[in-house]
Amino acid sequence: MVQRTSFDTILENFYNRIEKDEKFFNYYNVDINDAKIIATQRATNYLIESLNDLSSLSNIEVDFSDYDEEI
Repeated sequence: MVQRTSFDTILENFYNRIEKDEKFFNYYNVDINDAKIIATQRATNYLIESLNDLSSLSNIEVDFSDYDEEI
């Protein structure tokens, strides 16, 4: 059986970390809603970059290239 972790689960962990970073939410003096949008975009991009990096490793038996951003 294939085990899947939703992007939301991983993004929530990212949000919990940056929530403690006061500088992030003062990013270009944007309001909290815009900061959340920026956080989501950045976290998603970081996650996809990481999955792509992991997919390029030859000694890993997990297929990290088979992901669905919608789950």
